Amino acid sequence: MKDADGGGEQADELEQVLKMSRASYEAAQEANRVTGPPLQTDEFVALWNDTNRGLPTTVEDIEHGRLVREGNGANSVKNYKNQDQAQYGRLFFRATAKIAKITQLKESEVFVDIGSGIGNAVMQMACTVGCEARGVELLEGRHVVGKDHIWPALERTISERSVTPPPQIGNVDLLNSDLTSPDNAEFLSSSGDGKTVVALVNNFGGIFSCRSNKLGQLALDDHVARLFAQMRPGSRMVTMEPLHALGMDLKKANQIREQRKLKASNDASFFEGPVEHVLKPFGAGSDKEDVASWTGGEIKCYLYTRTRQSIMDACFLCSKQGCHGASEPTQIVRDLALVEECIYCDEPRLMNTRTRSSTTTATDSKS
Repeated sequence: MKDADGGGEQADELEQVLKMSRASYEAAQEANRVTGPPLQTDEFVALWNDTNRGLPTTVEDIEHGRLVREGNGANSVKNYKNQDQAQYGRLFFRATAKIAKITQLKESEVFVDIGSGIGNAVMQMACTVGCEARGVELLEGRHVVGKDHIWPALERTISERSVTPPPQIGNVDLLNSDLTSPDNAEFLSSSGDGKTVVALVNNFGGIFSCRSNKLGQLALDDHVARLFAQMRPGSRMVTMEPLHALGMDLKKANQIREQRKLKASNDASFFEGPVEHVLKPFGAGSDKEDVASWTGGEIKCYLYTRTRQSIMDACFLCSKQGCHGASEPTQIVRDLALVEECIYCDEPRLMNTRTRSSTTTATDSKS
């Protein structure tokens, strides 16, 4: 019996050694895996087009069909308490590449497309930047087209290229869900290893404001503003319309504080921006590429940057003299919404006047 027990212990020890050996081997294999640089935009476009020709139905056909276009009409979204419709629109390749340039998206960061449609921007950033890329899309038809058809086919097209070493391609994660759900907050605003997030939000033409939400519900823009506040310092977000729910940026908030004889502070507001940029059509004649599927002209976009404050969570300071909150920061997110007033004196949080265009004058009009 004693010998049997000893033999069992030896077997367990041997199994542990084998497990450690296998883990060490796999780690070494991963460390030795060599990849080249990510794809250039033109390379990605060529591979996308090759993939598109190999699909039973082209992306353009799909986009004009029911699966992708559903959700564009009033009352077309069912079974979601917050939304009345989910308009579809796609940024084209070179406009998406310009977004990567505007945000200075890095391979070490996480790209997130909030309202990702068929996932084209997510795929492009993963392939041309090499970063992890995520997207959330409300409507199942759009999600299925991207995740189950386009992305697997595009991966095959890329892998079949006789290029050594293969390009650096980031992980693609497409989610069919509601951006307003508390369950998706971490997916859309953070990463488990402390990476900063770079987010894209196509809220053009008010489709995330009064045109999207049901009566009495928070607008999607308000939820997006909350998600941005939950991102780590250094994270960036590009929108097609200004996010008024964010309130005043750091510079303006401190200007108000100084006018009221209060000391300027990094805790006055949790972001900088919006910095306005212009996306213009690329090329000319038969080589011209529009900016987006919904217009042949130029469009504006707005860059926001999450700033570093005295506490990790986004916060703000009251602008009223004598209030405890004028020097003690208040966390901006509470109960999945942005705080609208000081918790000490009920003074309204500093907000921007709602206008269609940004008051920030820094503009990049280069294509």
